[in-house]
Amino acid sequence: MNKALLIITVSFLLTGCLDTALDATDNYVYNSLNYLDQPYDDLGLSNDPFDIISVSPNGDEWDVIVEYSGGCNEHSFYTWWDDTWQASGQTRFFLAHYDNDDACEAIIRDTLNLDLNYIVNTDLKDSTIIRIVNASNGSNISVDPLLAAISQGDNCGIAGEIEENSCGQGIWENQWILLNDSVRQLPVWLIPVRSDSQISLDIPEEDDVEVGFTFLFGYESAQLSNSCFLTDEGYAIPVYLNCVETE
Repeated sequence: MNKALLIITVSFLLTGCLDTALDATDNYVYNSLNYLDQPYDDLGLSNDPFDIISVSPNGDEWDVIVEYSGGCNEHSFYTWWDDTWQASGQTRFFLAHYDNDDACEAIIRDTLNLDLNYIVNTDLKDSTIIRIVNASNGSNISVDPLLAAISQGDNCGIAGEIEENSCGQGIWENQWILLNDSVRQLPVWLIPVRSDSQISLDIPEEDDVEVGFTFLFGYESAQLSNSCFLTDEGYAIPVYLNCVETE
């Protein structure tokens, strides 16, 4: 199949629990997601500004929350793998945005569903770190597949402990969740940055817990720096908390 000709038209009603918690807009937005065999510049379209808010990988399916201005015209997103870029243990693909000359200024936030099988046209090692690059400003979010392989879900079932982490800040300030299992012999911290409405925002005491969560790789609040995501104390990943139970 020629991926340059593969166009998937998608529409989103942005009232789902995850998007709503991330301050998504509440109107219909119509987009087309296009998988390309060649760089976006070859199409002769404008490369319009947008932001990638976070990435939630689930196997080969990635939910990418994006934000841009508009609201009057259909927008298009384009993605392609960069087969010219070489880095040890890493690969990358791009995401570009065409606003179709939309002059409206509403802030739109929605979710693109990307299938890596249509983007990366080579076999990758299970340990290959994948970068998604915003073609409009060069910013990128890295996803470590060994971290992404940690089980996610709506129901509690992943064991950990609420502990203080001096890096701060989340919905519970500097109280994060340290998982019982490690990756590459390093601890893994979950940073609760958003949560289901039924989860209390009161700062909890240190305790053993079971949690259900959704990864939000790359998510940054005003108080949280990228320097916190990998420290001497281990990995730290922003998450949306779906469920918390004390043991």
